[in-house]
Amino acid sequence: MVVGELMTNVDVAVIGAGPGGYVAAIRCAQLGLDTVLIEKDRLGGICTNAGCIPSKALIHAANINWDSTHSQNLGISSNTKIDFKKMMKWKQEVVDGLVTGIGSLCKFNGVEVVEGTASFLSSKELVIQTKHGPIHYRFKNAIIATGSVPSEIKGLERDHKFIIDSTDALELKAIPKEFVVYGAGYIGIEMAIMYSKLGSDVTIVYRGDKILRHLEPELGMAVQNNLENLGIKLMLNSTIESWKKQGSKGIATIESGKAKKKIKFDKLLNAVGTTPFTDSLNLEKTSVQLTEKGFIKVNDKRQTSDSGIYAIGDVAGPPMLAHKAFREGKVVAEVIAGQASAFDNAAIPLVVF
Repeated sequence: MVVGELMTNVDVAVIGAGPGGYVAAIRCAQLGLDTVLIEKDRLGGICTNAGCIPSKALIHAANINWDSTHSQNLGISSNTKIDFKKMMKWKQEVVDGLVTGIGSLCKFNGVEVVEGTASFLSSKELVIQTKHGPIHYRFKNAIIATGSVPSEIKGLERDHKFIIDSTDALELKAIPKEFVVYGAGYIGIEMAIMYSKLGSDVTIVYRGDKILRHLEPELGMAVQNNLENLGIKLMLNSTIESWKKQGSKGIATIESGKAKKKIKFDKLLNAVGTTPFTDSLNLEKTSVQLTEKGFIKVNDKRQTSDSGIYAIGDVAGPPMLAHKAFREGKVVAEVIAGQASAFDNAAIPLVVF
């Protein structure tokens, strides 16, 4: 690889190495296409490094802790002690093993992996800013798989100390004594239950009147009953008006109708949703169009309004699920290779742990 102004030609440039991106890159290479996979952070994206995998690992550990301390009626008693530092180390080993495996799959299938931040120069060219300098590529086709990032709320911006996001929640140094979750989607609910089972005093604050509102009502009620059985406090039809520091704690002012209440917290998880990530791509250099909510417009072949550029995964719209991105990655690779393929799934499964 020559760093600088020299232009390298490839069949396919994939931007983002999350579930959609690395699957698309590997499948393109398997179909005989010269493929480069560009990632600014770590292979596997959010799902592998700061989402699906680490959260399920910690949820598994939390369930073991809960079962071991709540089985007296079965004749089982335990004096379980949590070594949180060791637990987080184990979680990271799980993540690192999968990241290494993705790298091995890319290498085995002949995918060139470049670490850096990509941006478009035109509908057929892009530049990657690497630690060694810029690298330029001319591509026949490009696949955007840059995912999404946590949404920001004015007045509740993350400082990664008191106000945290889901990535922070999976990297804490200690179990918070008082944990507040703002939002009641699946991420917020999973984190609330996990930390409750690890010993945190958990409160969920949500603007709506029912949790998991995208699921069938009876499923949401079943989960809500479980929250109550765990001792998790649920404040529906409520918003966090403001917060302030008070010593080593945070104090949040909660507005519920006309009433206001202040609650203390060690950590407040902002889990109100995610936003498609297209920053730094310089899409204005292309003909790619966005929806009103910032998602990239695509057709059933995941093709954008710029015929040689495709988009998959979170950045191409909901549902924001890894297995949806896997499928889209396979479809778009086959489309680029000239095969008859389309994303025509009648249903997409969703699981809340």
